Amino acid sequence: MELSISIVSYNTKDNLRECLDSILKNVKNVEYEIIVVDNGSTDGSPNMVQREFPNVRLKENKTNTFFTLKFYVLMAVSKLWIGSFIHPWS
Repeated sequence: MELSISIVSYNTKDNLRECLDSILKNVKNVEYEIIVVDNGSTDGSPNMVQREFPNVRLKENKTNTFFTLKFYVLMAVSKLWIGSFIHPWS
């Protein structure tokens, strides 16, 4: 694994879809993983990730947690210590 791309999401379904599409279309010639941490979205974001991006690792939190906690969750599930950290602002 060369790159771990970590995305925090909260009710950003459309932005998240665009972000994931862009990663899949543009990241080439590198072994990578994509992790999405969803923080209690009510807009269907987790279902969209599961349905449209089955190779993306999804971690669902039941509530929206503080930003620092999201970072630690990402680090706990990532296969790498260093990676990209993306927040698709709405």
